[in-house]
This record gives sequence, C-alpha cells and structure tokens, in this order.
Amino acid sequence: MIVQRLWADDKYDDKFYDDFIARIKKNSGSCDEVWMCTLGAMPELSTHAAYAEKLKGYAEKLRAAGITVSLQVARTIGHGAKGDAANYAGEPAGANFTVDLSGQEENGFYCARNEGFREYFAEVCRIYCEKLHPSSVYFDDDLRLRSWAGKLRCACPACLKAFNEKFGAEYTAETLGKAVEENAEIREKFLDFTYDNIAEFAERISRACVEGYKDVIVGLQHGSYSGELYQKVFAAMKKSGAKAFGSRCGAGAYTDDEPFRIVEKVNDLECQFSRLPDFVTHRCPEIEGYPHLYYDKSAHGFLMESVLNLAQGFNFLSFAAFCANYETELFDDFNEKFAENRAYLDKLAAANVGTRRIGVCNFIPKNYYLTDYDYPNGALTPSMYMCPSFYYGLPVTYERKGNNAYYLPAELVSALTEEEIDMLLKSPVVLSGQAVMELEKRGLKDKIGVGAKPIKGGYYEENIPDYGSCNCTYYCGECTALSGGVKALSYYAPHSEMNMVKEPFKGGEIAACIAKTVYGAQWLAIGYAPERRMPSLAKARMVLDAVAEISDAMPVKICGCNRLLQYPRGNERGVTAVTLLNASMERTKSFEVKIENPAGGSFEWLAMDQKPVVPEVSRNGNFVSVKLPELAGWSAGTLFIK
Repeated sequence: MIVQRLWADDKYDDKFYDDFIARIKKNSGSCDEVWMCTLGAMPELSTHAAYAEKLKGYAEKLRAAGITVSLQVARTIGHGAKGDAANYAGEPAGANFTVDLSGQEENGFYCARNEGFREYFAEVCRIYCEKLHPSSVYFDDDLRLRSWAGKLRCACPACLKAFNEKFGAEYTAETLGKAVEENAEIREKFLDFTYDNIAEFAERISRACVEGYKDVIVGLQHGSYSGELYQKVFAAMKKSGAKAFGSRCGAGAYTDDEPFRIVEKVNDLECQFSRLPDFVTHRCPEIEGYPHLYYDKSAHGFLMESVLNLAQGFNFLSFAAFCANYETELFDDFNEKFAENRAYLDKLAAANVGTRRIGVCNFIPKNYYLTDYDYPNGALTPSMYMCPSFYYGLPVTYERKGNNAYYLPAELVSALTEEEIDMLLKSPVVLSGQAVMELEKRGLKDKIGVGAKPIKGGYYEENIPDYGSCNCTYYCGECTALSGGVKALSYYAPHSEMNMVKEPFKGGEIAACIAKTVYGAQWLAIGYAPERRMPSLAKARMVLDAVAEISDAMPVKICGCNRLLQYPRGNERGVTAVTLLNASMERTKSFEVKIENPAGGSFEWLAMDQKPVVPEVSRNGNFVSVKLPELAGWSAGTLFIK
C-alpha cells in the first residue's frame, strides 16, 4: 500500500538502512515497500552489476524487516543534458541523441531506435532483476514523447529516414515539424510512428526484466504530457509475459504552499488513470515532495494528497519524498502521520473494489490530438480540459463507464466525430457559450437548441432570479450572450462593477440557460467563462441545481455555506462512498449532505487525523440526509456506505 522510493546513492550504507528500517518499525504500517534505484547516466555494465550486488545486501535487510523490495529504472531516454561529471563510460557505440522537430539536437537524450542503446538498457534491466528479484520494476518517466523543452521528437537521421521510407516522403526535420503542426493526417502518422518506436524499446526492456526474474511485475511511470503514448507502451509491455503490469501516474505538485495545485494534480492523475488498459491492475500515484528542504510538503500535505488519490480509484501509494539525505525528524513525522491514518487509507483502497467514480464526465474525443489549441500541449494533454465547474463542488470525472452526463470543452469541438456529436446530442451536456459558438461553426445551430454570440466591453455582473444577485464579475473577452427557445437561469446585469464598460451595455441578455437538443436531451449552457475556482454561492448553487435537473450526475448534494469539493463513488446499487475536501483555510461547521440512492444502510465517517464517527442519518424515500462533523481547513474525510 505505502511505497517509499530511494535514489541511487553511494552514500547509502548499512548504517543508513538500519536507521531507515528502525524509523519505519517505530510506526507500524507507515511503509510496506521500498523501490531501490538503478544507477543513472550510462556507466559500464560491470559497474551496474557491482552496484546491483551492493543493493542485494540491503534488499535482504529490507525483506528481513517485512518490507517488499522493488526497483526503479532511473533513466532510459534521458532526463537532461549529458554532464561532464556523470559516468557515460558504457555508452554504446553508435548511440545518438534525439533531434526535435525544429531540427535541434537534444544533448543527453538518446534515440530509442538505436539497436546498441536498446540492448544496453535491456542488459541493465536483466542484471538488476537477476540480482535483486524485485517484486516490481518501474521504468522512469523519461520514456516520453518529448523532452523538458516540450518539442516533439524524434527526427534524427535514422528516424527521419525510417519515416520517409514508410510514407514515401522526403521531409527534413524542419519541414516535418511544420507538417505535423499544420496537417492533421501527417500529425496522426508521426505520432503513431513515434509511439511505435518507444513502444518497441519498452517491450525489449520489459522482456529483459522477465528474463532476469520471471515473477516480476513490470510498470511504467508516466505523465499527462504524452498523449496516447502510454497506451501503446502498455500494449507492448504486455507482450513480455510479466506477472502483472503497473502504472505510476505523475504530475508534479512538489509542495503544499499552494494546496489547490494538489487538487489540480489529483484531477490530472484521474485522467491518466481513466485511460489505462484494464490489464494494468497495479495503479499508484506518484506523490512527490522534498521535505529535506524543510516543509516544502508537510506530512499533512502528503496525507491529503494520498486521500484524494485513493478516492479517485488508485490501489496503492508511491512516494518520492525521502529519496536522498532526508531529515530524520520529517521522516518520523511522515511515518507517524501515516501509521495513525493507516486504517482510513486501507478502507479507502478497499472501497474502490467494484466501484467507479460518479459525476459529470469530461468528454475527450478520440481524435483530441488533432486539435490546434495550444499546440503541441493541447494535442497531447487530455487532462488540461477539466470542467471548471468542478470548483463549485460539482463532481467531475474522466471515467466514462456508467456516467452519461458530459462536459464538452470548447477547444475540442473541432475534433469531434459525427458519431460523437450524435451521442452528445442524446445526452445531458454542460458547456460554455464558447463551445456553443464552435458547434455553430460546424453547422449544428439547429440541433443544439441554443445560440451564442460574443459580448464586447468590460467586466459584467449577473442576476440570478431564483438565487439573488451575483456580485462576481466576468471578463467580457470570454463572455457570450445566449439565445433561443431556452429556459433562462441568469441574465447579465445592466451595469458593470467599477464602470469598466468600453461600450454601452444595457444588460438583460441570457448568461446561463437550459436548452433542449433535437433529440430532447437537456444541455446546460454557461455563457460566461471564466468558470473558475470558487464563485458566489448563488452562482454555485444555480449550476449544481441545473446539473441535477438535466442529469443523474448529482446523487450527492452538499448543504450549507462551505467550500467542500466532492469525490463520490458507486456501483449498480448506488452511492458507496463520498470523499469531501474542505478546500479552504477555514474549519467548516457541522454540515449536512443529502444522498440519493445510497448503496446500503450503514454509514461511517472517517477523516484525516480523526477517530471514526457513526453520523446521524434521516431517511425520506430514496434519499438520506447525513449530518457530518466539522472538517478542518485543507483536510479531507470520507463517508462510507454499506
């Protein structure tokens, strides 16, 4: 369940491991597994073998203490420029650096097509697996489509020659880069071509791991920056015949100085999680921080991130937190915190079995990578299209199974297929006025039941008749006025805060509405975006009630004045659990949640650093009202139902 990763470090010795193990034992349940790490750079294979032999003795110490031993392959393609101080004595003859699509050679990043490079890392994996017999091996996240500079690769002479021969072309790196950016057909061909190259390399090193130790689990560390790459890589890894397959999703958030960055990361990881093949059964988040820089991420921050990730569906936790010369006081803080909350974490993981996330599904078209939005990021990062109304307490997920209400990002309308459009027209959808305009460009004005036009001017307020006035302001550059035979929910006010109107504006035009499509499905159109972070209570309640009106994506309603975000789970019987995050510095008062169709009649509340509570419950038909205790600022708790 709880994994600590250690870097490759010559300073590790018997004294280090004895101390490391003793501190874990002092807080039972704080660590179950350790990932050792291969040497970085490219030393001679004999150097790898000697280091693996050294690790073998430490692995025996860990196993004797009841701690599982696994392995991380520290580098493959590369993390950065080739430095003079690093050991590259084993660099294979003929190994070459990658070249990006601007024609720039990337110093320190190696092309995975090179046969000598492939064989070198296959032998590295074989050596460590033979010596250590690790429970699992995870390849680091440098096995990626592009370097830290963000440009696509590879267009080295070998890759360019292979691409041109395959497609009967005569591209240079520069002309191929221009074609990939501007031509959807060429972009698709290049992405597939590059994915296949990296996947072939991943299959090769996966097979080497199995040759070294037949009972090994093979896994991949990855981020949201590589499009469909890891789909191809996992399919290739499966051919190795490994015991099982694992995923370690990452997305930064190294500190808890900005807690909302952790929330955004958790959403990013859920997107990656939702796109994993079913045969990838070992699923963990990469939870990173550097507490040896003193409280860049606190034990509380690590725990909060862990709770949210388990609520999203992960089944164990992997930390890159105490990788090198850790501060022992902080390691003790971490171990104590996780030992005290271990029962809660175990229960969260158990609640994921046979259940799924519930909510409005962020709809990502299958051809999303053909969008021109924010190229190349928009074409490779599906997690960037998160429904902004999540910040209102709306349950939003990337999980499609069992969810039939969708959020449609405006940036991806151009990538929709005819089949996807037809499906959306038959489903409840949340979208912005910008998305409405994009659909109109595709000739769908008569089918979607709502129109939109941009507003020119300054900052505007809105009136929400059923909820009172909203004193939030909306920047007109992203605002639209809605129209059609719709049910209006709010209107633009006939004035502007601070009188920042550049043109006369009488107000009264529709700012949010519910429309009916040609098939009778109801869509919630929100004419103003930014739909960002926390709005007024009036606006939040309007959006949440409207989503509940058009769909069944809102089985949990949070009552009262608070800043709670919700992560519900369920199955065919109904809601099985809901995790709530207090996304505020302020402690909540005791609050109430209303649940439609709970999966059982037994309720238990568990929260960070708190003892279990059996809450007060009242029933009314298929609904139950549950009164829950106070929740500390930037803290999470879960209502379990059985």
